[in-house]
Amino acid sequence: MRILVMGGTWFLGKHIAEGALARGWAVTTFNRGRSGRDVDGVEPVTATVRTAPT
Repeated sequence: MRILVMGGTWFLGKHIAEGALARGWAVTTFNRGRSGRDVDGVEPVTATVRTAPT
């Protein structure tokens, strides 16, 4: 099974990612890369948030 965790470096997302990895799932995390460290074993995706030009 595959799972995408929005966030993944703080409390809830980190524990969800760790639990999924422990079950043998493939885990991808999507975050801004500003806080915390990705859990070992996940496929991290980092992006910046921008506002649309006016």
